[in-house]
Amino acid sequence: MFAFCGLSMVSQNKLIDERYLEDQLYLGLTYNSFKDTPTGLSQNGISFGTSLGFIKDIPFNKRRNFGLGLGVGYSYNSFNTNLLHNQAGNDYAVSVSDAYDTNIINYSSLEIPVEIRWRTSTYDKYKFWRIYGGVNFSYMFASKTKYTLDDTSVVIRDNKLLRKLQYGLSLAVGYNTWNLYMNYSLTSLYASNLKLEGTDEVLQIKPLRLGVMFYLL
Repeated sequence: MFAFCGLSMVSQNKLIDERYLEDQLYLGLTYNSFKDTPTGLSQNGISFGTSLGFIKDIPFNKRRNFGLGLGVGYSYNSFNTNLLHNQAGNDYAVSVSDAYDTNIINYSSLEIPVEIRWRTSTYDKYKFWRIYGGVNFSYMFASKTKYTLDDTSVVIRDNKLLRKLQYGLSLAVGYNTWNLYMNYSLTSLYASNLKLEGTDEVLQIKPLRLGVMFYLL
């Protein structure tokens, strides 16, 4: 009987070892900035982002510490800058100006993270090191630009100048729940060949998000 119980426990542990998965949920908090900025652009106040979603863990090896993560989630990003957005009918323009009291760009996106995952985990080890790197694809489904001057606000929703389809590189490195996180866009925030008003300078601004990522079972 003891032999049978021993074999049963070994069999159960082997089953667990062969089927365990990691990191099904994620939550990210970031400080946002811009790269490849035009002349005169500056950021002020706090620019931040947050993201949350679900990732399917797909191990490649028997130890299950190397594999693929494929997910879907939601992200919200906000930027405080001196880029003013104006609309006249169907015409939009972007200029650099300090003539405002507050000025923001924010947008919401559906995102699809694809990660190559390496970690030191086992089926009974819940604290481990990880390095997750990959590509993050996103679709901007809502956006708003707003500036306020002398108690008057100018709001543009679903700004046509902002690029809806974007993708970038991502990297998360850490131990246990806490991980340093970076996401660098490979596409411009703005539509192709858009020039800063009054100049020949093409806007090729790329968002850079730095912060922390929490992975949860």
